[in-house]
Amino acid sequence: MIRCLLLSCLFSSPLLAAPETPAPQTELRDAAKLSRPCRILVDKDFGILVSNVRGDASSDDKEASIARIKIDGVDKAGKALPPSFSAAIATGGKDKVILSAPKGMAMMDGKMLVCDLDKIAVFELNENGVMRQINLIPVTGAKNLEAIVCQGKDAFVTDPASGRILAIHDLLDKASRKVEILLDKAPAPRGMILDGRQLKFICARDSSLWSLSLAGGAPERISKLPMPKDFDPKNLDACVYVDLLKNAAGEIYLLNQAEGKIIVLDPLDGKPHVFASDLRRPTSFALLNDENLAVVQTYSNSIILLPALKPLK
Repeated sequence: MIRCLLLSCLFSSPLLAAPETPAPQTELRDAAKLSRPCRILVDKDFGILVSNVRGDASSDDKEASIARIKIDGVDKAGKALPPSFSAAIATGGKDKVILSAPKGMAMMDGKMLVCDLDKIAVFELNENGVMRQINLIPVTGAKNLEAIVCQGKDAFVTDPASGRILAIHDLLDKASRKVEILLDKAPAPRGMILDGRQLKFICARDSSLWSLSLAGGAPERISKLPMPKDFDPKNLDACVYVDLLKNAAGEIYLLNQAEGKIIVLDPLDGKPHVFASDLRRPTSFALLNDENLAVVQTYSNSIILLPALKPLK
């Protein structure tokens, strides 16, 4: 049963018309399902998945959860229904689920992978459409995993606490699984995407966008990102940019947590443009479909839906 679901249109303005001008927004809340939401994943079978840290983000307290939001629902007449929170939820300490501080999520072979401190939790949907945890895989050398992306049988994860990007080859095969350090002593790598044979990631400590080829070679800094004047890179808790994504037209969008903004880099000159602002401590975002971008707001325990990203003119 869906409770406490609020869908409200907040404001409207042209996309990229002017800096600091928020795009139209719709907000989803459910106090029973969202508690310190962290990162988001969109999958055609699982729906929208949101990891909830609940307690200390670095504590093995087994009190975290994964909320699931149904998408693409229709009524009896075939009319599309708005996104709604499903009753299906995986909660640490219940139904043999072990979750403490889940963050990044990804799909591999029909299974959902969730970064949880120094482990990766594996879930599948049972015949009733309910999430079931089937494994908890330790990751050698990890401290507090953040983002995860997959290619074939391999997973790639960021670990800002150790300054590493790790490759986990044959993740789901215990006999042949192997952990490799791809990058060490990086300035807190957080959000990451897989762009062809390149990993593109944000380093939170120096507010920069980097690229690392899976074919080998040294990492390359793509762009130095704008940051607040009072940003202190020596402050280990300071963080401006936390996530990124790339749309179908090839533009890269970056989530500025400190200032509550989404910016897009102009592919021609690298200059930033404000896509949305006035967000409440956003932690992650994902393309929902051709109509919406879903943004996690941890301060308000909500998901904001923005109009789909459009190519720059």
